[in-house]
Amino acid sequence: MDDWRLLYGGAWARVRQALRLSRADGRPIAPVAIGIGAVTWLVTLALAYLGPGGGPMALRQVLEDYGVTVRLLLAVPILLLDEYRVDTRVSILLPGMVASGLFAPGDQDEWQERVRATRHRMTRAATLLVLAGIVVLLVIPTLSNPIRVMAAEWAHGSALGNLSWAGVWYTVVGRPLFLFLGLLWVWRWMSISIFIFKTSRAPLVLQPSHPDKMGGLAIFMEMSTAVMAVIFTGSAVISAEVYYEMAHHGSTLKSFGPILIAYIVLALLVALGPLLSFSRLLARLRRRALFLYGVLASKHSVLFERKWFVKGPPVDELLGASEISSLTDLATAYFVAESIQTVPFGRGTLVTVALAAAAPMIPVVLLEIPLQEILTRLAKFVM
Repeated sequence: MDDWRLLYGGAWARVRQALRLSRADGRPIAPVAIGIGAVTWLVTLALAYLGPGGGPMALRQVLEDYGVTVRLLLAVPILLLDEYRVDTRVSILLPGMVASGLFAPGDQDEWQERVRATRHRMTRAATLLVLAGIVVLLVIPTLSNPIRVMAAEWAHGSALGNLSWAGVWYTVVGRPLFLFLGLLWVWRWMSISIFIFKTSRAPLVLQPSHPDKMGGLAIFMEMSTAVMAVIFTGSAVISAEVYYEMAHHGSTLKSFGPILIAYIVLALLVALGPLLSFSRLLARLRRRALFLYGVLASKHSVLFERKWFVKGPPVDELLGASEISSLTDLATAYFVAESIQTVPFGRGTLVTVALAAAAPMIPVVLLEIPLQEILTRLAKFVM
């Protein structure tokens, strides 16, 4: 298999090339990706200022609508650019599964076909059309009843229904752009999650003595990095909206705390939940490894004690005795078998996902609890 990428190809690759978002080999053109979000945001500002009833006040309202700014200036570029990082990583992980011998020769072709099917599912034209249709269904309520969907004053006017020109632009262009990219990434992770689950049910050849403590599967567990952009941008948008409510409407961190905590928990479940499908496989591997190495260690111990404690070998054989060295090696092998993880991810992965979800929330916390107060409290706990 020549191309192991999952996200690039098919209709989506043609769309990206047509919009000059990517080169022929899939590498993103960063200025264009950043420019799409920036231009959409700047047009929103211009229409708010120049439109009927606009002016400095409307311009200021758009600037203070942090959710709009984060969606267009942060989320859109990240969602456009991150797929190359993910594909680069995936193109190392997937062939590494084959190269490390996790599949018997007869099973490799079937698994590689599953890789192709997953890529086709994510990049075909039908997928893009369905996602675009969902976005249209989500946008229509805003056009028919904008006050119910968009509470921002700058978006209300008489240009189209109850929308201002800035509101029309953001409703028809800015918001759909963010929604389409967000839904595209959600669908990608759903497809990858299904792929992960099916891989956990494949006839894998796991090695009990593998030093990664997962039978050689640790390389595949890094597939969770594919969802980091969605988690980070989702947290950034939620945090921006919460920040706006706290800064302008007098809301408190206490009222939004459960939502923020729930998002972090949900992010952990979404990113790491699919990997748990390997837990049953790893638990079985651990039981098998402990049995095999336990039996081998018992046989070795019987022979070792019979030679060194029952018969009493000459003292001059003690130095450099191979039996003692093999006993140490066997003990190390048994320890590796005993340390096989039944949870297919480590503390580092857990912390990385949690940080991706929690980092954008820092400004929200600092808005209510100054940094100096946080450091003072931490110092009291430490001292």
